[in-house]
Amino acid sequence: MGRTKSSVNKYFDYCGPSDKSTCKECSKELQGNHASNLKKHLKQHEELYNDFIDNQSQITYKSNKSQVKIDALLRSSYEVKVNITPKKVIDACVEFVTVNGRPYSILNDSGFKKILNPMLSGFKNKIVLNSTSIRRHVHEECIVLKKQISIEIQNKLMQLLG
Repeated sequence: MGRTKSSVNKYFDYCGPSDKSTCKECSKELQGNHASNLKKHLKQHEELYNDFIDNQSQITYKSNKSQVKIDALLRSSYEVKVNITPKKVIDACVEFVTVNGRPYSILNDSGFKKILNPMLSGFKNKIVLNSTSIRRHVHEECIVLKKQISIEIQNKLMQLLG
């Protein structure tokens, strides 16, 4: 299976025997037919390059057997309904930093906030999720686990091997 032809090729005429591409705009000859080299040259022709970039953003992908234009998808705004409780969100953040080993500071990052804040605004009771609040939740979970372990081992004979 060969390579697919790049859309940049429409701005050039390629001659196989000489292995040269000729720019349709300025007639400059370029060695080969490599898309990256052709794109570099096309940047010199701002209007054509912008046209090329616009066409690139029209790439489509298949989603559930229907074609959707990526640029249209990115410009659209969707209302997404999520069935999740504040406890599940907090537990997921705790898991994020404990089980997955991510640093607490990631909870303060602007990108993380952009994902999380729209969901948090949907809760009736406002909750704050940041590195400090999740660190507090982790600490509280540790206290609960310590108490559970203490209760389970109370009045049991234990041997510690070293």
